[in-house]
Amino acid sequence: MIENHKGYRHSTNDVQHWIAGRVRLGDVTVHGLGVSKCYELGHICVGYHVRMATFVHPSADIDDGAVIKNGAKVWHLAHLRQGCVVGEDCVIGRGVFIDVDVKVGDRSKIQNYSLIYSPAVIESDVFVGPAVVFTNDKHPRSTNVGGQAKSNEDWQQVGVTVRQGASVGARTVCVAPVEIGEYALVGAGSVVTRDIPPFALVVGNPARQIGWVDHAGIPLVETSKDTFFSDELQCEYRLNKGRLVRC
Repeated sequence: MIENHKGYRHSTNDVQHWIAGRVRLGDVTVHGLGVSKCYELGHICVGYHVRMATFVHPSADIDDGAVIKNGAKVWHLAHLRQGCVVGEDCVIGRGVFIDVDVKVGDRSKIQNYSLIYSPAVIESDVFVGPAVVFTNDKHPRSTNVGGQAKSNEDWQQVGVTVRQGASVGARTVCVAPVEIGEYALVGAGSVVTRDIPPFALVVGNPARQIGWVDHAGIPLVETSKDTFFSDELQCEYRLNKGRLVRC
């Protein structure tokens, strides 16, 4: 059964998807039932044919209580766990795993086979490249000191936070707890082990800063001490008490 925000109900035979339990898709709540045909309701499209804003591929695994907001697209074999929130106009690629209660801000893109573990926070306009991993255990062990399998009480989760507009390159590993500042750029294959300042360009293992980037992610050219120029945006950036600001 599908019920829209006006309370109208529609036959499950008109929808092409299987969603576990109860999942909120934008303005539509879908109750977990197997169905056979593509159906469009308001600004929602569930199934193979994307003609409306929100889309969830039939092979995606969406847990009870996951929230997928208007305009988001969730592709093949993605797994969204309970309590996670995918913001408006997000793209969740093939095979992506988003853990319990993880929040993904509007217009963010998480590319194929990335693993986002709780309690990660991804703000708006963030790019996460293919096969990126956000860890959540500072001292990982399978068992506790007594030799029993670890329970949730035996360890404390720590998270990765990615601020607005930042980009994380393909196959990067972010070792929690770390924060990636707004509009920072992490080069492909990096291992992030400490916080990254806003607009910083970092690469390597461990990731180290090699420069600064503008809002478009293009490296800045230093023109004088603490002053940089963006060829892309045709404007200056300056360091003010260690923080880069656009003039």
